[in-house]
Amino acid sequence: LVTLSDGAVIENPRWTRKHEVRIAAASRKLALKQKRSKNRIRAREALRRAHQRAANARLNHIHHVSKWLVENYDLIAFEDLAIRNMVRNPHLAKSIMDAAWGILIWCISYKAEQAGRWAVPVNPWRTSQKCSGCGKTVPKTLAQRTHSCDCGLILGRDHNAGINIKNLGLVALGMSAVEVQTKSIQRLGEPCI
Repeated sequence: LVTLSDGAVIENPRWTRKHEVRIAAASRKLALKQKRSKNRIRAREALRRAHQRAANARLNHIHHVSKWLVENYDLIAFEDLAIRNMVRNPHLAKSIMDAAWGILIWCISYKAEQAGRWAVPVNPWRTSQKCSGCGKTVPKTLAQRTHSCDCGLILGRDHNAGINIKNLGLVALGMSAVEVQTKSIQRLGEPCI
């Protein structure tokens, strides 16, 4: 779900997949009921409740994650992703919608504003390709999950991208590249996404 610049990872619980069996069973029961019958109305309600349980669990988790991030980090920089375009991919759409990144970003944004923190969207272009140590572009396929550069830096791909996104967020706040290296901890407190 989220990888932080300090290396911490918040896993995606995949709520839709956890509730898939219950949703499929309720859907099958609904398909067997006779149209315009009271049993069909009950079966439709059971299917709605199964979907609602997954949605409630997802939203609850997102609120907990966003609250924790806003409480622990002064700056939360995140990729400004075109989620609507990403869900057009039929292979990834279900997983992307299950993660609910758009809702997570919305929750982080309003909670950060209320708490007096910074929530900064940054351009996602080449954040996982660029080395966070030397700045050199290291091309990778999506299947390659480790960043390995000639400068000797070896990190997880998402961890490397998290550091690049944090630096872009700091620059967006008006700090120079030198200040990003030396003063980010002093000015903003904890490390950020």
